[in-house]
Amino acid sequence: MHILVPSDFSNLSNLAFQSAVKLAECSNGTVTLLHVIAAGGDVLVDISGNLIETAEMDLSMVRSDMDIARARIDSMIRSTGYANVDFKVLPGQIEEVVTHETTLSNYDLVIMGTHGAYGLKELFIGSHTEHIAMKSRSPVLAIKSADHSFANIVFASSFSEPVLIPHVVLQFQKCFNATLHLLNVETKDSTINKQEVSHKMNKVASNYHIPVDRLHIVPAFDVETGIENFCTEQNVGLVAMETKGRTGINRWINGSISAGLVNHTPYALLTFKQ
Repeated sequence: MHILVPSDFSNLSNLAFQSAVKLAECSNGTVTLLHVIAAGGDVLVDISGNLIETAEMDLSMVRSDMDIARARIDSMIRSTGYANVDFKVLPGQIEEVVTHETTLSNYDLVIMGTHGAYGLKELFIGSHTEHIAMKSRSPVLAIKSADHSFANIVFASSFSEPVLIPHVVLQFQKCFNATLHLLNVETKDSTINKQEVSHKMNKVASNYHIPVDRLHIVPAFDVETGIENFCTEQNVGLVAMETKGRTGINRWINGSISAGLVNHTPYALLTFKQ
């Protein structure tokens, strides 16, 4: 497993890095720690991420920031004692750089710390993690709080289409010795009846050896509320669900459950594209 961890050296991004190292140790995987130096679009880098000198631009400040970041990251890596960790320090804008990285390299997972977004900020801007989760080809795990636990994981789905639980979810279950639940939220807009949902959930549970007492169909006004209520009642620390990748005005008009959960809820959220 190859895990990308964008870091701004905040407490939450450090927590994301610690979670990535634990997951990598369990799966004999690799962690790449990425720090992005804010820079304009005119800054050029080569294939290794080194700055390309131009006569029109003074890059001394950017180079100094990159050197400081490399030193901090090197210290973080040495403190883990885990050998399979490398790092990149790149100039640019965080969303563009991370999305580009997931396009260039076949990462199995991106783990990010986030405080989310609310109100007008959510409507017009959203959080960095939301935008990356919507655009990334790789699954994205958003960690929201230092007071989190992966002891209970819920896989939430409409079960209206054939369901495959991603390998990364099963890896989390194994590495953190977690209990995996299947959840369907029944709303007035649900497209299939409860009996059909139950039949499909039981089929998925059989395929992945999930006990029937971990299958849950809960009624709620909307899906986001249903997931939040279930997580509170069951002490769930991690929710996994598919995202359709809606962004910008399209997200506002059509809605995006996973984007709302990324921004609003305190538990960790793992989003993926089938």
